[in-house]
Amino acid sequence: MEQLGSHLKELKSLEDVGSFPQAQAILTRLLSAQEQERQEVEAQITEEISNLDRSQAECQKLTNDSRESELVMQSTELVIINARAAIAKAEAVLTINEKKLATIKKRLEEQQAARA
Repeated sequence: MEQLGSHLKELKSLEDVGSFPQAQAILTRLLSAQEQERQEVEAQITEEISNLDRSQAECQKLTNDSRESELVMQSTELVIINARAAIAKAEAVLTINEKKLATIKKRLEEQQAARA
């Protein structure tokens, strides 16, 4: 941009130039400088587009990872719920079996007492 400012001063100096070849030389330099700046800006734009593409890809990956993590968490919660249900069922079966065992034990003791 500083170059552009100096080129603009040079362009204003065209009014003071006495010959056509001098003016043409100044214009040629200005056009060359403008082309160089255009190429630099295009290179910066290309780099920024590349950076944007990378950022978008990283953002998408993070979004996907986040979704995957959420699914894993939900799946884990479901496994825990199912495990708790299985434990509760096993505890209920154990309680029933303990009661049956106590009943059988009591009957055996009664039968042994009746034999004696």
